[in-house]
Amino acid sequence: MQLLFNSLLESVLAVLKIAVIILPLMIGIEILKDLKIIDKLSQLTKPITGFLTVNEKSNVPMVVGLILGLFYGAGVIIQSIKEDNIDRRSIILMCVFLSICHALFEDTVIFAAIGANLIPILFARLIAAFIITFFLSRLLKAEEKI
Repeated sequence: MQLLFNSLLESVLAVLKIAVIILPLMIGIEILKDLKIIDKLSQLTKPITGFLTVNEKSNVPMVVGLILGLFYGAGVIIQSIKEDNIDRRSIILMCVFLSICHALFEDTVIFAAIGANLIPILFARLIAAFIITFFLSRLLKAEEKI
């Protein structure tokens, strides 16, 4: 019985820790949307989304996933997908990109702490994410025409 109680307590605490991070992020994103800052950022990232042929509305979840990773950024990613009606193809491409290149800064700092060279790791992850997502975007585009 004690094991069950401890497990339940730890689960609730874990959810609360995640909520402490995700709720301010969601509020911050809503404020940025109201101030039209998100629109300006979308214009800056238009060449990237154009290259990957991803819906421009995917910018916010991609940036959150790149900075915070998939675990903490998942709430923002799910909310953006629901609110912005992002198409299935863009969701797949965004997930592939973030699978390769999530938590870019956080992971790079962790690797640096154990003595790895930052620049090759950073660029290897970025280049791999762009190349694989680019080719997958062309493959998915070809399948849509059939």
